[in-house]
Amino acid sequence: MKEKHICKQCEDVFYDYRSNHRIYCSHHCNGKNHKNLYEERDKIGYVGLHLWVGRKLGKPKKCEECGTTCSKRFHWANKSGEYKRELSDWKRLCVRCHFKMDKERGKKYENQLVS
Repeated sequence: MKEKHICKQCEDVFYDYRSNHRIYCSHHCNGKNHKNLYEERDKIGYVGLHLWVGRKLGKPKKCEECGTTCSKRFHWANKSGEYKRELSDWKRLCVRCHFKMDKERGKKYENQLVS
C-alpha cells in the first residue's frame, strides 16, 4: 500500500511504497541544491502557478465571495493581482465572481478560453 510522503527538497506531497525509502518526489528534486531549486521555482508561469495553488489548497466546493455551492466550476483567484507564490494571496471563487472581480480590476478576456 502506498503511503503519503513529503519531499525533503520542495515539500510537495507524493505517494510511494514505504519499502522504496524515497525522500524526494522526483529526479528533479534529487541532488539539487536548495539555492538553485528555489531560483527555478520562482520562474513558474501563470498556469503552473495556478496548478501549484490547486495542489496546495485543494478543491473546495464553495465560493468565498458569494457563498454558492451550486457552481459547476470554481477558480483560484489571485487577490493582489501580483501573482505571488504565497497561498494567502489566493481565494476560491465561482466563475461568475471571478469574472466580476477581474472586470472591476480592468482585466479583459478577449478571445481567451477560460476554464
